[in-house]
Amino acid sequence: MRKDFLALVFAFLATLVSPNASAERWDMKTPIRGMTIGPIESAVHPGKGYGSAACARTMAELSRMGATWVSLTPYGRVWDLAPSGIDWTFESHFPDNRRAVLAAMRQAHAEGLRVLLVPHLWVESGEWRGKIDPRTDAGWRAWARAYRAFLLAWAEVAKEGGADMLSVGVELGSWLTGLYAPSFFPIIADVRKVYRGPLTYSANWDDVDDTVILRALDVIGINAFYPLAERDGARFTELYEGGRKVADRVRRLAEDPIQPIGNRQNDGRPHGANPSSANATGPGLSRMPPPTAAK
Repeated sequence: MRKDFLALVFAFLATLVSPNASAERWDMKTPIRGMTIGPIESAVHPGKGYGSAACARTMAELSRMGATWVSLTPYGRVWDLAPSGIDWTFESHFPDNRRAVLAAMRQAHAEGLRVLLVPHLWVESGEWRGKIDPRTDAGWRAWARAYRAFLLAWAEVAKEGGADMLSVGVELGSWLTGLYAPSFFPIIADVRKVYRGPLTYSANWDDVDDTVILRALDVIGINAFYPLAERDGARFTELYEGGRKVADRVRRLAEDPIQPIGNRQNDGRPHGANPSSANATGPGLSRMPPPTAAK
């Protein structure tokens, strides 16, 4: 049966009963018009981080522009692609970041904006988090424990601040499309014990089809850097046709599982060049574990 298709476009190119009165409970059908506000807690930018007066002004401006959602992206740090743990400090200590994110959530809700909380990983070596590989069975078990603790800490923040949606991860393709993907289902189950709102996962565009946890979520998230053409200087007609193909691909994804789709980003380069040589060619959603796998 064809499922409802919902495009949730977070526009920087790209259910919880909330304690605030100005942002109503999301019905998971109303399209999202959202923006991401990234973290700036560095001493180089005093007074400009989450929860600051500058952040409040930003929330007000987003509301004035017609946004209905804002995503907040607190980070944890790993050193390289073979981590055994996560440093919860990102430019400020975790307790300070926690308070700041909660303040930013209050600011957003005061402007009638719903909040998507997106705990994120920063790799100090400069490599891409989508290739994290602890290398051994013991290494993957240690990594899963560390990530579980990190995510549950932010799930508590989502609960306390009345977040309207929570992402359980961002671009963790090496984990969630591979051999160790089943280890993530218990993490999702534990998150649901803490946070009762809808869950998403921010999959990269080139591996979302092979991400095995989608049926355990409420909303499919896509970091949608889809290329619209394979060459620089493509004509508008080529870009338009490429956009149609992307829309068809995402629509097929929406028609298989029961979740709506959330596109958090897309590739805004004017010539539509391909940002990645990888393409999703794996087993697809039809072979994903059923929802009961998360219980």
